Amino acid sequence: MTKQERQRLAKKITTEINTFKKVVAVMEESANLLSPEGPGGRFSLRDMIKMKSADERELRAARGRLNKLESALKRIDDPEFGTCFICEQPIPLVRLLAIPETTRCIKCKDE
Repeated sequence: MTKQERQRLAKKITTEINTFKKVVAVMEESANLLSPEGPGGRFSLRDMIKMKSADERELRAARGRLNKLESALKRIDDPEFGTCFICEQPIPLVRLLAIPETTRCIKCKDE
């Protein structure tokens, strides 16, 4: 991977990190605002549990993605960055731009 490609990826990762930090902050704030009083009246306990569970899943996923992006940014200058963890072949730049935290090529992604 060239220096310019690494710089391009670092910029992309930094942008995504900033976006996910905002998303996580909004999700955390909205999770604290969950109230039985909804726009259409009262929510049932069952509805509240379902909403809270879905919100927590989404928040965990957003935090997980943020952690992976931060880890990818820390590794960007490592010579092994962009190399598939399984087959040790270069991961195509187009894949890295789409999913910068990936550690596997398309062929090995399901292994």
